[in-house]
Amino acid sequence: MATTTFPEDPQPLTAKHKPDLHVLDRQAAHPPLHPHPRAGEQMMGAEMLMQVFVDEGVDTVFGYSGGAILPAYDALYRHNETRHERERLRLLVAANEQGAGFMAAGYARASGKVGVLMVTSGPGATN
Repeated sequence: MATTTFPEDPQPLTAKHKPDLHVLDRQAAHPPLHPHPRAGEQMMGAEMLMQVFVDEGVDTVFGYSGGAILPAYDALYRHNETRHERERLRLLVAANEQGAGFMAAGYARASGKVGVLMVTSGPGATN
């Protein structure tokens, strides 16, 4: 059995290990643009994902559906159903996962925005 020893006097935190207080102040001063209307309620992870997309300024999602990612696509549909037009996420579906990945990368390079890709696990992700 291995034992762990700790120094008697821990070393003071270096600048590398201290939190950046300016970043924390900025985050506190600028809460998310669109707090989720169901904050505090139980939600599925896919619903949280859609809200994060909106909060981060994502307006377009590229993808190719499959079994494992279907809850996220369902959440995208429900999200768009209940949002104002400027908060809706546009979905562009490619012929395959690889094409969707190239579309998202090209969109990010051309627009300077985040290129989001939603594909399924397994062969979909490795393609």
